[in-house]
Amino acid sequence: MEWVLKPKSDNSVFKKANDIWKFHKVDQPQKPKKGEVPFVPSLVHRGELSVYYGGGYVAELGRTARETKSVIRHLERTHWIDQRTRVVFIEFTITNPNVQLYTDVKLTVEMGPSQAFECSYSVSTT
Repeated sequence: MEWVLKPKSDNSVFKKANDIWKFHKVDQPQKPKKGEVPFVPSLVHRGELSVYYGGGYVAELGRTARETKSVIRHLERTHWIDQRTRVVFIEFTITNPNVQLYTDVKLTVEMGPSQAFECSYSVSTT
């Protein structure tokens, strides 16, 4: 996916807010448009406070540090995470092609009933 940045004089960084995040139903993954990364239905996620069965809003952070920073700034500015957010998963893979090593990282931030955050992570290398 290619992010299209607008000039700084424009208040909006991206063409449309929905260019950043998409809603995915658990039982009906959307067919990706040309150039988009296909959505893979998720497995059940077990957090510290609850079990999450997939679906919800997904934001692709980009492939470079610059794209990722731009997306995160946009998500902050548009209050993507608000008082109704129950959980945020951040998943990424780090690759070392020299030794064919892949490390999957999953960060989980859950909002508890008392409005306290519960954070956890998992790291696996293959």
